[in-house]
Amino acid sequence: ENLVLTALRRFHTDVDCTVILDVIVRLGVSEEFAASMAVISGLVEMHRWVAIYRDQRTIQSKALAALLVLLQSKSFQAPMLVQTNCIEVVVAAAARHEDDPDISSRAQHVLLLLAERCP
Repeated sequence: ENLVLTALRRFHTDVDCTVILDVIVRLGVSEEFAASMAVISGLVEMHRWVAIYRDQRTIQSKALAALLVLLQSKSFQAPMLVQTNCIEVVVAAAARHEDDPDISSRAQHVLLLLAERCP
């Protein structure tokens, strides 16, 4: 498991979560890093924090951005997102923040990429 997922397990404030999700967005362009994110326990942990801070737009937006970056990587195992209930997480985020065009757009893009990568 990579150090970013370890950090996500150890730090528990909304600021910590935002910073860690931003690190995933920035490092996700690396094929090696993206491949290292394909760990079911780590993805479940990411979804858990998104659920805990479901009312915080920044965390929802960063989480969706992280998923977008990972889904654009050929080395990331996209089917793992389906196995970890990612679709439910994305739809819930979009529904809770339907008035936020950034979140709605990112959620739609994540779902389209999931459909493309997980036929």
